[in-house]
Amino acid sequence: MTEPRRKRPKISRGEDDYMPRNIVEIELHNFMTFNNLTCKPGPHLNLVVGPNGSGKSAPKKDVIEVIQPFNIQVNNLTQ
Repeated sequence: MTEPRRKRPKISRGEDDYMPRNIVEIELHNFMTFNNLTCKPGPHLNLVVGPNGSGKSAPKKDVIEVIQPFNIQVNNLTQ
């Protein structure tokens, strides 16, 4: 018989509805296809939609470049 799965501890959201360690703002300056871009993702699901070559991957690549030196685990962000 296998052990029952342990429940994850409940993490509470702040007053602004974001979870701890959520990214609340991304600023890009002269990065890939953007001269200046400020993106404020919401606290829940966010989608980036656009035609090929429009720079959808730029915010993801920027976030990865920033957090990799801190050895923060990134799940499904580098795919």
